[in-house]
Amino acid sequence: MKKHFLISTFLFLILGCSSIEDSIEPSTEKKYYVKKNTTEIGGDIQVFEYRFDLNFRPIEFFKNNSSYFKIIYSNARVDKIISSYDNSYFSIFEYENNKLTNIKSYENNSHFKNTSYTYDQYNRVKKIEECNISSDLCEKYEFEYNLLGNITKWKSLSGNSNNYEINWELNNLSFDVMKHPFLNFDDDFKLYLLINNNSVNINNVIKNKRAEETNKYIYEYNEDGYPIKVQRYNVDNTLISTDFIEYEIQE
Repeated sequence: MKKHFLISTFLFLILGCSSIEDSIEPSTEKKYYVKKNTTEIGGDIQVFEYRFDLNFRPIEFFKNNSSYFKIIYSNARVDKIISSYDNSYFSIFEYENNKLTNIKSYENNSHFKNTSYTYDQYNRVKKIEECNISSDLCEKYEFEYNLLGNITKWKSLSGNSNNYEINWELNNLSFDVMKHPFLNFDDDFKLYLLINNNSVNINNVIKNKRAEETNKYIYEYNEDGYPIKVQRYNVDNTLISTDFIEYEIQE
């Protein structure tokens, strides 16, 4: 009787585990990576393009087909970004405690700029400081976040280590609940891009204000909640710019 009970229990465990495993479906969520961003401002058109490796890490990016950069990885982290037309301009990434802390920029093998990163208690970048080696002049950017990890305040300052003056302050007043175009990009590369966009955000800005200028943003999304068209308007509802975004998809 005891032997029959043990066999029945053993069969139950096998069949039970099998049925549980069979009931778990693999994740079918697709990941999107920006491959092309076209911005129209008046009659001016700017195009950024990105190419990826088999792991969907960016390995090349272009601006208006005139600036071309190659991204090199080491131990799964961005190691170097090179201007691939003539290799005269390149940046070397440095890490400490598993975080990007500094980028050294070179031109014609001359070290001309340091870009340093510091973080808050949640490992979000709170300050970026770009300093020219020869002149000691610096540009500093400070960031504040909401609970979701979106940048709510962005401050630009310039000067040197002893004296900084505020250039401007941008307040992101509201966000949607959809996915930011750069959500799935490599984290180190997103920090490299941050000064030029909100690449570390989780969601998309709906309204922001810089000095007396208020802008609002209207989005069109794809079926998975990523923006494919963004229109920026000023407070008088005048269209300022339109972005068209195309993606590579990881199934």
